[in-house]
Order: sequence, then C-alpha cells, then structure tokens
Amino acid sequence: AVEHGNQFDESKCIHIQVISANGKLTFIVEDQGEGFVLQVLEQAPDHHLRVRNRGIYLIREFGFDVKVKGQRVEVQMPYGANS
Repeated sequence: AVEHGNQFDESKCIHIQVISANGKLTFIVEDQGEGFVLQVLEQAPDHHLRVRNRGIYLIREFGFDVKVKGQRVEVQMPYGANS
C-alpha cells in the first residue's frame, strides 16, 4: 500500500483492519492510490513472475483468499482446529 498504492507519498493514508470471525482472520488494507483490477493483472501469462504481481500470487499459494475492490485488498485465512 505504501509503495504500490500511495507511491511513497507521506501525505497519503493507509487504513488497516484485522477482523476475527467465524474461524477466519480477515486483513483489510485500503490506500489512496488509483486501485487495480486483479483479473487484469492475472491475464498476463507471466503474472506470477512480475515483481509488482508476485505478492498476491504468493499469498494465494499459501492458501489465503484474496479479494481486490479498487483501493481495497482483503486477505482471509482460516485458523483453528478446522483449518
């Protein structure tokens, strides 16, 4: 969010929420950047090798669910005995 969304602009804010509910942790990060569409990034054949896309690819490889809505990124991970 600091680098990609806000472009290191110290006047811009980042909002972070962590929610624990129904056996899942949800991390919500919002910045003041232009936002992006995840499906557009994933259409590139080498999307998982690009420096700017690799983070989301790796998060998914670890089994986390990633949702992007413009400037808002949500990452969910299960926890507890059933995860």
